[in-house]
Amino acid sequence: MMHMLISLAYLVTFLTFRVSYGYLELNPPKAVVRFGDPVSVNCSTSTEHYGMGWEAPAGSLERRDDVDVITWTVPELTDWDIEPICFINTDDGQHNKTLSIIVYKTPDSVSISYVNHTGPVMEKTQYELQCDIKNIAPLQYLTVRWYKGQTLVDSQIFTDDSKTPVNVSVPLLITPSRADDGAQYWCEAELDLGAEGPQPPPTVQAETLNVEVCYPPSIVSLPSDKGVIELGDAGITLNCTAIGNPAPVYSWNSTLLQEKTDQPTITSASLRPGNYTCSASNKLGRVWKHFSVKAKPRASPGHPSSTQPRPLRRGDRGQYTQVIRGAKIINRTVAVSVTLQLDLLSSKQCEEENIDGVSRLYINKASGYNIGNYTCIATNKFGNTSSSARVLVRGAETLCPLQLNQSSIVVKHNEPFSVNCSLPSGATGEITWMLSNREIHSSVFESGNFHWNDTIMCSATIVGLGQCHKNASVTVYKTPDSVSISYVNHTGPVMEKTQYELQCDIKNIAPVQYLSVRWYKGQTLVDSQTFTDDSKTPVSVSVPLLITPSRADDGAQYRCEAELDLGAEGPQPPPVVKSETLNITVHYAPVINTTKLPSVVPVIRGYSENLICEADGSPPPEIVWMRDNKIIVNDSNLVITNARAESVGFYICNASNMHGSNSTTVKVVLKEDYLPLIAGFVAIMVAVIIVGFTIIFSIYYKNTKMGHYSLKNAKPNPQNGNIAQNGKENTLPMTKLSLPQSVNPA
Repeated sequence: MMHMLISLAYLVTFLTFRVSYGYLELNPPKAVVRFGDPVSVNCSTSTEHYGMGWEAPAGSLERRDDVDVITWTVPELTDWDIEPICFINTDDGQHNKTLSIIVYKTPDSVSISYVNHTGPVMEKTQYELQCDIKNIAPLQYLTVRWYKGQTLVDSQIFTDDSKTPVNVSVPLLITPSRADDGAQYWCEAELDLGAEGPQPPPTVQAETLNVEVCYPPSIVSLPSDKGVIELGDAGITLNCTAIGNPAPVYSWNSTLLQEKTDQPTITSASLRPGNYTCSASNKLGRVWKHFSVKAKPRASPGHPSSTQPRPLRRGDRGQYTQVIRGAKIINRTVAVSVTLQLDLLSSKQCEEENIDGVSRLYINKASGYNIGNYTCIATNKFGNTSSSARVLVRGAETLCPLQLNQSSIVVKHNEPFSVNCSLPSGATGEITWMLSNREIHSSVFESGNFHWNDTIMCSATIVGLGQCHKNASVTVYKTPDSVSISYVNHTGPVMEKTQYELQCDIKNIAPVQYLSVRWYKGQTLVDSQTFTDDSKTPVSVSVPLLITPSRADDGAQYRCEAELDLGAEGPQPPPVVKSETLNITVHYAPVINTTKLPSVVPVIRGYSENLICEADGSPPPEIVWMRDNKIIVNDSNLVITNARAESVGFYICNASNMHGSNSTTVKVVLKEDYLPLIAGFVAIMVAVIIVGFTIIFSIYYKNTKMGHYSLKNAKPNPQNGNIAQNGKENTLPMTKLSLPQSVNPA
């Protein structure tokens, strides 16, 4: 019964609290205020009370019992982490409502820049752009967007719940192509504070960054390009036009040129039969274009003439007939011998037939091997004559028979190497090496002073075939001078839930297209990156890694490594250079353990209560207890002694370190000690019960179990000799005494 009464009392108290709390209204219910601006919020109630007010670090209002609306006002709000509390005192105690308030600040500046780079960029090379946002709060409402021209290319949001202004950098990785030359990149920072915030959301844009892309020359292909150009055709021009940034410089190489020229074209007026080579170069590379100019053949009496037009198509069967015309025959016994002289390659898949001064050459399944010069020689005792024709095979390329002892060379920078170029057996011609734009008259190339962008090409003019070239692929590599890891725009410990950028710097490595960079956290691979840039000279590259550490990452170790995998011809295993490890120290703002500190703590009048506030933070936080905006205890333990009415109210535990603060409010309510009353009541009830039971028992026993006895005028019962009970039939529980037999009656 007593238990039910106590439960009912608690239920009534709870319902009363709910009703009272429900009548506390804030207008507006949520405030969004620019840092330094004024703010005003009304707190109203429609229930009876004995005072209401505001508790806050700024704009606190004392309790008033003569109002139903009380206004919290701050003319200049400069507290980032403020939680004003409106409270009301009613019959059942004090109740409150906390105002949700967001203090914001737009960034001082938004700017865009390269990371570890200035000036023009190289095509097919990865670069990192960075959008820097200075002094913005709160970060969790920030959205950063990247644009290329008017096209959105990336966006990023944040989850950090810090309230004070911070600086953030948002990266963007780009790998520009030559089509991106002149592209404009820009970023913007938008602070979207919801429906209660300013509309439209404040946005700050960075100035545009114009990208200038440099790339090596490439020859422009023209529809009029021909492998072999015959003089005499109308409008013949050797065109070596190339595109590149910086603009290419042209040079022509031929012993037939009467004067040097740096123009991309040579007109027919200055051309003579022979071979011409044009090079287009800038600081990033060089390309060549080869031209073969032939004199247009003219028919002459007495020379063999062809009956089969050229060129052939690849895979065709062609017939090449030479007939001797205009030869004087002295008598019928004069013999004429007709032979065909073929070069080394074109003789393959050929069949020759000579009948009566007519020579026929059949080419079966024409291929690149059949491209070349064919010479018919007619001989009798009076002399000989000849005629040559060149056969082209459409859809096939001329195959160069030059032989290199190694066609692909991988060599470490400044180490010597050599390449041998030779003609196949039976072929004749002069071999020269072309080192970039310089001729070397030798069949063996010795590296000597070989530069990064140099190229080597073996060239020969082979009898019957003409000039042909074969390139030797040379890869010059260099392992990095150093590989290091660091933060970007940060030093020291990091904050949890905040994004940071690590950077792996690889200094002076070549060629970068064979580089692989891997990131590790401890022994776990977390990221890897390869490169497509085909530049040959040493470069320094930076590979970013974005991390958002948690407190569990405190003490984690990050490292990166650079591997140069040059294929089967390169060193085995591929050279790897590792960075030193970077130890992460994670700092975080305090967090109070509210599971051990409830929001409402009842204390019993006259007793003591110990409130313990525990908080986790790095560095370890300082903990204080506050009441009425004053510090009352510089410790995590708050002891309330001899609890009384003055002890009731709101207590604030505040934990702070260099990275922030966290607070929680505890409501102390007073409970009466009913135990002595209950014990006294129980004692009284027990005493009453005992006394009552005794009285009842006595009355009952007297009336039912006890008679009235008297020995006056007692008479023996005639039946058994017992003394009668007041003359009644009932007998007393007595037994008649008899004298002992040894005693004689007097």
